[in-house]
Amino acid sequence: MGIKQKTVFISYRRTNFYTALAVYQDLTANGYDVFFDYQSIDSGDFEQVIFENIQYRAHFVLILSPSALERLKDPNSIMRREVEMAIDTKRNIIPLMMEGFDFSSPSAKEALTGKLSILPNYNGLSLIPEYLLAGMEKLRKRYLSISLEDIPEIALSNDTEEITEHTNETTRQLSPVKSDTLIAQEFIERGRSLQNTKEYERAIKAYSIAIELDKNLPEAFQLRGGLFALTGSVEKAITDLKKVQSLEQVNLVKNNIEIVGDRNIIGHNNVVSISYLNEDQRLANEIENRLSQNRFIPYTERSTEGENSIFISYASEDRDLAKDIYNRLMNDGFNPWLDEEKILPGEDWDAAISKAIENTDFVLMLISSNSITKDGYIQKELRKILDVASEKPPEKIFRIPVKLEECTMPRQLQGLQFLKYFPEKSRDNAYKRLLKSLK
Repeated sequence: MGIKQKTVFISYRRTNFYTALAVYQDLTANGYDVFFDYQSIDSGDFEQVIFENIQYRAHFVLILSPSALERLKDPNSIMRREVEMAIDTKRNIIPLMMEGFDFSSPSAKEALTGKLSILPNYNGLSLIPEYLLAGMEKLRKRYLSISLEDIPEIALSNDTEEITEHTNETTRQLSPVKSDTLIAQEFIERGRSLQNTKEYERAIKAYSIAIELDKNLPEAFQLRGGLFALTGSVEKAITDLKKVQSLEQVNLVKNNIEIVGDRNIIGHNNVVSISYLNEDQRLANEIENRLSQNRFIPYTERSTEGENSIFISYASEDRDLAKDIYNRLMNDGFNPWLDEEKILPGEDWDAAISKAIENTDFVLMLISSNSITKDGYIQKELRKILDVASEKPPEKIFRIPVKLEECTMPRQLQGLQFLKYFPEKSRDNAYKRLLKSLK
């Protein structure tokens, strides 16, 4: 007769640290004995501690994401070897799948070879940050609360037991993972996938959303800064890279900015080491010179019309709020369009606005008592927006009503969910919701 065991090993890639930590915190709070490699174990003891803990524990929770596949593809990576040992020693393997992971994807089929080819046969569980508690309850009650037979175990050696206890004690002191951090990590994963397919502007937007959700994730600044540098936005790159407090050195790679010490290297060609110093101009000159040598087209010289652009419609009385939203979007890597910022002296006002509406991806319609009661150009602008919207697929988010105060929605917009951008203390949370519509 099988027995129910509450010992778990968590296997994950460092890029998915917060998801792994959230799983660890939930399981330990519910009485499970969990091994989670939070701190790097000394190299001399590393493999012994890892592999003994796999064999000591009945359950093997494997956190899968698109970026994790890069490690699983490498036959010498510790993550792949962890999974292979779990298979060899007949652990109860539970794949936890983050957003974007698909066993049927070409990248998964390329990575899951040899012993790992049987992983799609395991009953996995999708882990959604917004529903983490429900997902963890399902993991505990359905996947971990089963009777196990024929699972051989070994006792931990004295050295491994001591190191394991020290690791667990350190991990228990970490603060609980916040929901926004988990969602931010999902957007970082999304950005990585977009970056790998060279969709750089969409990747920048994904990293920007991650930063807005959690401004304490160095990885998001690091990755976005790399793409800013790659696409020629030197000043933005410098700003992001300065926020990576532990950064000691930056390598400019032909296909990416690579951070020394990070395990997630995308490019490997023509690496030129650039010391990261406080003197901004020196770093700027180094980046600009290398971009020029490799014939990159600066981001500022590329046309962004119609590429992730956001037209902002507003009444002149609401200009300050419109400018505030414009600046936020600019800082987060978007391409907002505001008349006073984009229309050049001598340019035909009506033609410029009509062209911008026709080519934009989204329209933010700032609704207030000023905009709904005012006659004149803003009503003409509204008719143009409705005309363009009528040609869009019904399921596409195009018009986003943003209420700046309590007021009646215009009849033409009453079927759309609006964003409440008031009172002032609620604007930060409202902006985060807006970012989700713009993803």
